[in-house]
Amino acid sequence: EISACLVGSEMCIRDRSYSNLISFVETSVGASVLSRNQINDRQLSTNFQFSNSLAFGGYFTPQSTWTVQLQHYSNNSIKLPNNGINFYNINFAFRY
Repeated sequence: EISACLVGSEMCIRDRSYSNLISFVETSVGASVLSRNQINDRQLSTNFQFSNSLAFGGYFTPQSTWTVQLQHYSNNSIKLPNNGINFYNINFAFRY
């Protein structure tokens, strides 16, 4: 069963001036629409949510990366209560 679907767009900025262990840091902001305004026991006031994320990561090889990311969604007090929600992600990607 799918809890909720998310459609959104974010603008991302990546800074690659870090050591070999952490090769990049990125941040993004955007807007999203959730298919439901209740996720488990979390009640969101609106389906429209602003999104922010902060991540850092590195390269295993030139084609593979790892990323640790914090994503935050909230309606920026458009409607109260403004019960935002956070997601913590670990991503592994391989480009082919």
